[in-house]
Amino acid sequence: MIFGANYVPADYYREYIADTFLGGASTSQFSINYRGSGFGTPYELGEFKVPKYRLDSLTFGKGSFTRSASEVILAALNNRTMKVNMPGPEGPDGKPTKVLDVEETDSANAKIQEIRNGFEDWLALPKNSAKVKVIADNYNRLYNRTIPTEYKTNFVEPVGCTIDFRPHQKEAIARGLLGDDLLLDHSPGLGKTYILTGLAMEMKRTGLAQKTLLICMKANVQDIAKDFLKAYPNANILCPSEADFAKKNRHTFLNRIKTNSYDCVILSHDQYCKLRHSEAAVERVVDEYFADYENVLAEKRKRLEEDPYASNAKTIANEIRQLEKARETFVTNINSANNGNTKNPKDPITFEELGFDKIMVDESHQFKNLKFVTGLEQVSGLGSAAGSSKALMLLLGVRSIQHVNGGDRGVVFASGTPIVNSLVEMYNQIKYLKPSYLEMVDQRSVDAWLGQCGIISTETEITALMKTQDVTRV
Repeated sequence: MIFGANYVPADYYREYIADTFLGGASTSQFSINYRGSGFGTPYELGEFKVPKYRLDSLTFGKGSFTRSASEVILAALNNRTMKVNMPGPEGPDGKPTKVLDVEETDSANAKIQEIRNGFEDWLALPKNSAKVKVIADNYNRLYNRTIPTEYKTNFVEPVGCTIDFRPHQKEAIARGLLGDDLLLDHSPGLGKTYILTGLAMEMKRTGLAQKTLLICMKANVQDIAKDFLKAYPNANILCPSEADFAKKNRHTFLNRIKTNSYDCVILSHDQYCKLRHSEAAVERVVDEYFADYENVLAEKRKRLEEDPYASNAKTIANEIRQLEKARETFVTNINSANNGNTKNPKDPITFEELGFDKIMVDESHQFKNLKFVTGLEQVSGLGSAAGSSKALMLLLGVRSIQHVNGGDRGVVFASGTPIVNSLVEMYNQIKYLKPSYLEMVDQRSVDAWLGQCGIISTETEITALMKTQDVTRV
């Protein structure tokens, strides 16, 4: 169990901390409030009137660099680590500086880890058996409410198909027809291409799709088109050559897509990224990210207002300015990616005008680096928060298709390696395919998701120069 999980009532955390670390202080002397995942740090302390003599083991640092017991408790609840500074030498401008107090920082983070690790032992006490049942019920209601569905395949009738689908391929096609957005995490050689082919044609046969877009690696475009026609010789598909999609011919080609009812259109990843999206599509994604920015900014502004003279006040103020600038830059970047530049503007026909109501992405891990907004500072293992422009372009298309289908439907990803480097790539897969699920379990932001599914800790590691340093990672 992750300490700070949202399926544990906040009063249980309060009682545990009072019993274990505050010398049995009354729970009426402080309160813990869960504000929801819309905030960078979902937990906050209400009134904190615990007698000072009970706080010594949770207080670190000296003078203006003291980190209070309440800060340590909140860091444990919100899956954060802590840094304690001390006065340093004067800087070039003659002003005092601050440096990291390694000993106090290590002690503070050890105490945070002690708070987090001891919760399960406390719950195991006989007096808390009723609490365990409540927590289990809450967890099951949120995360353990479904079982893997076994899909019958007797209704999958590949009319006009010249190949025999294997059982797992038919099950995947049935899943795509009956379920929501889908990730085909199949190893190489298991026939993902034929699954996508069969699913596209079955969706057309059953009326679930009018026109499907399949995007794949540039090197595979022609091979996939050949496999498609091998399986369905009478399929009405469109697969452009490089000349068809050249700038001078692109407008004509896009008009062909727009005015014809193809079973499937096959484009390369690069060709897809050359499509423009409507202003409404861009606005939807901008609003999504602006909500994330505003949540993180609101949290940092609140911290600054509560203690404008804190030792890290300047750092927080600088982080606020950087986030505000990043928010403005994001708008510029998404408009630039969507419209192209003045020398090479994109065609005025938008993706939304082409009539697609389903999108399939082969080798979807190529779009794994989706931009995310986080309030975490100097944490390794998250990947690049800036993301890539092509991942942002895919998100525009995915959200447009989901908008057309009225929910988490119409999108299929296929990859043998959906997660490659970082834990955040797992979150990105869910963000693409299951945004309503993240909403349901109150994990709308990557910080909230990590708070329920990951652990952030500070450990001493050896650098390439054979020196030790403290590294915070997820």
